[in-house]
Amino acid sequence: MSELVIQHASPAVWERVVELGSQIFARSEQERQHMFQGWLSAPHDPMFRWENVLVGLLDGEVVAHVSIVPRVLRYGQVELTAGGIGGVYAHPDYRQRGFPTALMHEVIRCMKEAGYHLSLLDGIPRYYDRFGYVTLWRNYTTSFTAREAGLVPDDNAGYHVRPFVQTDLQGILALYEKEWDKRPFGVRRTLDWLRYRLDRVSQDGNPFVYVVEDQYGHLCAYSCGWQIDNRIEVAAENRSATAALLRHTGAVLADQPDTMVKWLDMPDSCASRHAARLCGVNYTTWSSYHGGWRGRFIYTQAALETVQPELIRRLGDMNASVESEDSCVMLCTGKQYIRVPETLWLQLMFGYLDSEDVDEWFAELHNDERMLLKQMFPPVVNGLAGLDWF
Repeated sequence: MSELVIQHASPAVWERVVELGSQIFARSEQERQHMFQGWLSAPHDPMFRWENVLVGLLDGEVVAHVSIVPRVLRYGQVELTAGGIGGVYAHPDYRQRGFPTALMHEVIRCMKEAGYHLSLLDGIPRYYDRFGYVTLWRNYTTSFTAREAGLVPDDNAGYHVRPFVQTDLQGILALYEKEWDKRPFGVRRTLDWLRYRLDRVSQDGNPFVYVVEDQYGHLCAYSCGWQIDNRIEVAAENRSATAALLRHTGAVLADQPDTMVKWLDMPDSCASRHAARLCGVNYTTWSSYHGGWRGRFIYTQAALETVQPELIRRLGDMNASVESEDSCVMLCTGKQYIRVPETLWLQLMFGYLDSEDVDEWFAELHNDERMLLKQMFPPVVNGLAGLDWF
């Protein structure tokens, strides 16, 4: 029986990698076509590197794949490097032979060699536990009916919605940074990356991106997504901009008033908060303890050294320090010495564990030690913005 050969991908095999991946992941022919074109264009991503793409070959044929998707993650006032894991698959004819497992072990080795602080992935439940990944945050949706959106009155503020054009890039980046820089964490974006990410064509007459301008031509909102009723990212800087997005959605779906419109957005965002004041909305939170967005340390000590200034800022204690020891994080404040497993520390960092979880998971600690953890890691509503998903 032939052995699996793992190697870096190259332009020579890329189309076959893309073809196989789009067949495996797509749920419809239309989705397969868009996925195929999206993957095919991946080498044009300014962050793409061939050494970040691993393929498994059997007798020279592509049978498995995994990619590292580089991200710079702002955490408070510091930055962490994260290796996103994308497109883990094996050919349907060669499943149950451990090919994805072999690629995962190799890609983790590659990330360690590259010096990443963390790794992130959006994974199927339970599979990635074996590689040390734990759930880091929940997902959030704001939803409303097209009828509700259509009832939002015109406030005569002069705002209007139009399709995105390339000259809008700087304005969209500014809106993203205004919304996300105030959050506990988010991905650092560049103009070149955003230009690549928004290079999409219309589908069924619907542009991938809509923007909102005020009467002076200032960009004050945008929304992204293939379907008008399923937007993967929305940002707005005020009530009138949000109202314009809602009215536009209601007008496009006027003949389908019962359609449920979904924004992949957090309830405390500017857009979602104003939407709730303008029409009836539902906020949904969903998560899977063994699935969804997950992460693990790659270089634990380097990651801890990077976040230490942020933790000192939160504690107001210049003597505080964090170190890695035997798969645990050791927190020392001069007065207290707390030992936390790495997996739970990550879940604290990114807000998956709340105050009640701290009391439950750390019942053996003294109350003042649990209070210290709560002070360092207050409850957060956060995640990755839709365009940053991989």
